[in-house]
Amino acid sequence: MREAAAAARGLDGLYGVDNLGALEQDILERTGQEITVAGRYVNAGPDAGPDAQPDLRWPKLAARLEQDQSLQKLLDFARLDQQLMIELGLASDAPV
Repeated sequence: MREAAAAARGLDGLYGVDNLGALEQDILERTGQEITVAGRYVNAGPDAGPDAQPDLRWPKLAARLEQDQSLQKLLDFARLDQQLMIELGLASDAPV
């Protein structure tokens, strides 16, 4: 975790998915190009419309895994990822 946090702090920018407006602004300032990514949900699901909010996909993913071990490994990874995002100030302490 320390190595990941140290490496992340060495980057020019980090953006949480809930603040992609900051990414849009940085790209505009650095390149002069305007992009729109905030509020777009490309992977919201097969039946989602253009303004769809993403649905909860963890239950769908868990149902597809054949072994409880696989789900546990995925949850462990997600928890570590969430801890890193919290440490970097990019996420709140929401449960995974």
